[in-house]
Parts: sequence; C-alpha cells; structure tokens
Amino acid sequence: MKPYHYNKVQVLTQIVPHQTQMIPLNLPIYIRCLSIPVKWQPVERNRSALALGSSTVVPEYDLQVLTVRPTGGALTIYDPWEMRRDFFALKDDADLLRFLPKAGLFQLWGQFPAGTRRVSIAVQADKGMPFDVEYPEELRVSDIWRVRRLIENSIRKGKASAEIGDWADFRMRLTHHRTLQGQQPAVIVTTTSLLESLLLTLTIDRISGAKVRKCARPDCAILFTSTSGHERKYCQRYCAHIESVRSDRKRKKHVSNKLKGRQGNGNLQAR
Repeated sequence: MKPYHYNKVQVLTQIVPHQTQMIPLNLPIYIRCLSIPVKWQPVERNRSALALGSSTVVPEYDLQVLTVRPTGGALTIYDPWEMRRDFFALKDDADLLRFLPKAGLFQLWGQFPAGTRRVSIAVQADKGMPFDVEYPEELRVSDIWRVRRLIENSIRKGKASAEIGDWADFRMRLTHHRTLQGQQPAVIVTTTSLLESLLLTLTIDRISGAKVRKCARPDCAILFTSTSGHERKYCQRYCAHIESVRSDRKRKKHVSNKLKGRQGNGNLQAR
C-alpha cells in the first residue's frame, strides 16, 4: 500500500483484489430522503446611516447570498425524483427562495459548492443513533444554479453522474423496517440534503439503466428519467392532464368550426 497526503492527513490506498470477495446479502434496500425544517433568507448586512445624520443602523440584504437555519419541528420524507423535477422547474431566484424550505438543507459541509460558516446538528431519524449533519450556513445563489446545470447536463448526456462521477457515498444503516409482514431486516439509505438526494437519483438511474426523456408539454420541457416499460411522454401527471385538456379543447374547436362551415354552406344553398 502506498501512502499519500491530502490536507495533512495520511491516507492508505488499497485496491480490492477481486470483486468476488464481496459477500452478497439478501436484504431489501430502502431510500429515505429527509427534509430538515429550516428557514432560508438573504444574508443581512448592517449599514450605519451616519451620512444621514443619524446613528440608526439600517439593515441591508445581500440577495445573492443565502443563509439557512434550523427551525425545529418534524422531519419529512420526500420523493427525490419529484423534488428533482421541482428543482428543474424553477425559473428565477424568487422561485428558488420559495422552493428551498421544502427541500430543507441544500448540501452537506465539504460538498461542492464550498459554503461558509460550518454548522453541526444532530438529526434523530429513527430509534438508532442520531445522524450528525454538518452543513454550510451560507451559500451563494449562483453556486446553487451552477449545481442545477451540472445535474441537468449529467441527465441530458444520458449518463447519470457523468459530470459528477460514477459513484457517490451515502449514509447506510442496517435496521429493522416495519412492513405489512411485521418487522423485517433492511438496509436504509438516508439523505439529509437536497444535493445528496439528487446524487442518489443519478446513481440509481445509472445503475437501473433509466432512459432520459423530455417532457412533451411545450411550456415545461423538463428532463426526466424513466425505468418503466411503457413510453412516458410527460414528467408528471399534471403535465399530462394539461396537454389532455388542451387537446380536448382543440378537438372541440375544430368540430365547432366544421359545423359552422356546414351551416354557412347550407344557408348559401338555401338562397
């Protein structure tokens, strides 16, 4: 084994001799994407109004830097593919600020993009030991949009994780999961940030050979992935419903115009 140094920490490199040495387990794997209750808002920058002849401190906000703070409350579990679609649907910074509280934390400490002011909290997701979650308290808005472009490019190329890597590490816990058959042993993969859940969808899409699609609704056109056997045209049922309504209205209008045309021809013949 050959040691190398990274950030003054000695690490030993070792290659697994043969993949068959790994031991398979016949256990189900569940994913659990947690949204931690938080509050997102622009960073406040205090400005003294001395120029106006007053010592009053007037707060100013840097709209390009966001800060996040836990608010307490119950954790929620979300579908990471649905959250990814909602993330892709954002149009501007105002949409982003409304979306982030639903997602919870955006990323963990040490992930790209680099944030500032490291914060640590304990998250109790089950009866086991709590998860230690470290995250940056401040992030630049431009960096969040940059992450979205990276994720979109990975999907657009048809190779999930192409821009980020062929693998990603996640928290995994061997526990008992409650099912209809009672308590069953299971492996649970847990994410506590949006970026983690996005990487999880990319990894699963890649492993399962998911096909890349573009939503057929013209004013949506969001990229999505599908592993189902039938050909999906829309990213969600809402888009399919909208297009169905539009198609029905178009058909009725065509029939109405056709009837008006026949009536007009009938009146001419009567004359």
